Amino acid sequence: MNDFLLSRYKPCHKQLEKNWESRDFQEYIDKTVLQIKRCRTDLTETNKNIVLHANSPFELPAKENSRAGILLFHGLLDSPFGMHDLASVLQQQGYLVRGILLPGHGTRPGDLLKVTLNDWLAATQTAIEQTLNHVDKLFVLGFSGGASLALLNALNNDNIAGVISIAPSLRLLNKAAALSGLIHVYGHYRKKHHWFARQINYDYARYEAFPANLAVQAAKLAKFTRKQLQSRELPQPWLTILTADDETVCSETVYDLFNKTNCEKNRLLMYSNKMPQAIPDRVEYRISRDLNNFILDYSHICLPISPNNSHYGVTGDQENQILLYDKSIDDKSVYQGAVTRKNRANYNLQRLLYNPDFNYMAGKIVKFIEELI
Repeated sequence: MNDFLLSRYKPCHKQLEKNWESRDFQEYIDKTVLQIKRCRTDLTETNKNIVLHANSPFELPAKENSRAGILLFHGLLDSPFGMHDLASVLQQQGYLVRGILLPGHGTRPGDLLKVTLNDWLAATQTAIEQTLNHVDKLFVLGFSGGASLALLNALNNDNIAGVISIAPSLRLLNKAAALSGLIHVYGHYRKKHHWFARQINYDYARYEAFPANLAVQAAKLAKFTRKQLQSRELPQPWLTILTADDETVCSETVYDLFNKTNCEKNRLLMYSNKMPQAIPDRVEYRISRDLNNFILDYSHICLPISPNNSHYGVTGDQENQILLYDKSIDDKSVYQGAVTRKNRANYNLQRLLYNPDFNYMAGKIVKFIEELI
């Protein structure tokens, strides 16, 4: 393995400790940008601005007469770039929009070796407190692990006006997550760090590898959030967006928990390749299968991404993350969808990186927020 890859799997010793503990959000942004510059191993004069823009926390100002704000939490292994498309839509509505960088992310995968759930909770709680000083109504919106963090914060803060969760991580489907605790302990005993899926593929906006510790913390986050939602009712309205064919988190767990909630303003948007016979109140289904455009269903990572995204969109420049499986079947067409066992067995498959129904989904989010404002 070359020196570039090896350096990515070592922690950065130039980290700014608890950089989220800043006087205000702008200072937090400045400190984090400095940290990214110190710790990234891939910055060049050519790509520096692109990489920094993708991984840095951000703030999009509100219109003068708006007192509503949206705080965005990206998913684990991701970066704030994954929330840029939604941030743009929300800014157009006049809201103050902020996106944070979760600790251990945006720099190098080696910085996940010591990150903890408490770090993520501290960073998100601080961002909420800072943003509440500038708005009358604050909404938290998260994707995957970031959605779980949004839900946990909403459970513990009555000042949050509403919560939007996209594919929240309440139960992980990856078998590695179930074994990660034992693997992590064994690695600690052997004084070695175990890594999952350490790949050569490079993506400036997303980690291509993660250590057992990240899996331990992700599993802890999912379990803790699930238990909290099982024992307590969210004090504010909840919009959740799922894909029934999610290959990363269990959508059924979220669906069941949602249908046990009592708030009439709660809403669920479910993408599925088939329509169920019965649909509960407050739930809306959208068909994800579009064989005319060679789309089988929606993957976990595609939901917050616009088809117009410059990196992951229809004509995006990201090729390395696409997973291609060649099958000896008569139909040689390449289909896009979730990386499920069924899809891999029957199709030449690429993982779908963008949400074909993004505009509709974004409209549902805007409507949900406007009705509460």
